[in-house]
Amino acid sequence: MQPNQETNRYDLRRIASDVVCRARHVIDSFGPRPPGSKAETQAIDYAQELLGDSKGVRTFRESFSFAPMAFFQMQRVSAVLGMLGLLAYWIHPSAGLVFGLLALLVQYHQLLRYHLFLDPFFFKKQSLNFWATLDPIGPPTQTIILNAHPDAAYEWRWLRMFPGWFGPLVAFMLVCLFLLPILSLAGWWMELRGQDPRICGLVLCGLVPGFLLAYFFNDLDVVAPGANDNLSGMFLAMGVFQEFDSPKNRLQQTRLIFLLTGSEEAGLRGAKAWAARHKGEFDLDTTRVITLDTIRDLDHLRIYSRDLNGTVAHDPVVCRWLKEAASQTGHMVPFGSIFLGASDAAALTQAGFRCGTIAAMDPSPAHYYHTRRDTPENMNPECLRVVADILFHAIAKRD
Repeated sequence: MQPNQETNRYDLRRIASDVVCRARHVIDSFGPRPPGSKAETQAIDYAQELLGDSKGVRTFRESFSFAPMAFFQMQRVSAVLGMLGLLAYWIHPSAGLVFGLLALLVQYHQLLRYHLFLDPFFFKKQSLNFWATLDPIGPPTQTIILNAHPDAAYEWRWLRMFPGWFGPLVAFMLVCLFLLPILSLAGWWMELRGQDPRICGLVLCGLVPGFLLAYFFNDLDVVAPGANDNLSGMFLAMGVFQEFDSPKNRLQQTRLIFLLTGSEEAGLRGAKAWAARHKGEFDLDTTRVITLDTIRDLDHLRIYSRDLNGTVAHDPVVCRWLKEAASQTGHMVPFGSIFLGASDAAALTQAGFRCGTIAAMDPSPAHYYHTRRDTPENMNPECLRVVADILFHAIAKRD
């Protein structure tokens, strides 16, 4: 088929409008959607209801257990360890070093690698994965998975209060975290040489503001509405999926899957659980995954070829395929890297799936990101239309 002709049949404006309307309905009807919440499940229920009228779509649900606060409390845990390290230093510098290294260890596993490092110390909850399958007209020779997440994050207090200073504040917190073990080691070395280590202890007192900033980083009383992050990706993936659920648009050889992986904001928990349980059901050589996350800022539209703080490389063939589809729509979309944070595609790539991520967000980060400003009024229908067009071109080109 010819992609440029094929995609003309889809009403991109209506699809973008549906995304905004559906996002508004979820936010107004169900309320805050932190990972593992009733509202997160209600959003998934709503998605299943929208797909339920079709006889050609098969839907599946699967729960999983996880500890959401293990991720959202990581800054606070490191801050407490840091403060204990400051106090322990005055007992002996080596004690300050131990606490400092523990604080770094938490950040390495929880923030840099998204490991389940703190999970044993927090209460467990249930979350949900949901997926819908649409088979092609003929025998399927390949699979395309459209992936997004339905949950929203707790508010980043300092981004809401000081958006222009957020970057320096985060840098200051990280510097304080690294200085604690360095200065503790220096004090220990001074003591071994018979010198007074109190000078390092006095410098360590200057790290207190950084640890306080880390302790209060997340406002656990406020959950971002999450219109852009990530109801935009969720309902855009659904809108594209639904367009192929008709006789005139049904794909010839490509099985299409719409996959919602729950509790992404708690450390990619749903994607990790789904991939672990189901990767053996797919031919990974003929399966491609497109993760959509925060479709809002057209000037920052990227195909993310690297993920998980830049440590995970997505499949180069999938990323080139998406880039070529974008060029067919008249948009030169560059490759990018998620240098701070991750998308669900990171967990799926680590499990062996061939993935690429499409996102459109100012990585500064955007002023609305993980704050109460992420409302339906702040969504961008034009950006949604552009990404929908790219997805139709990609799928048509592949089928």
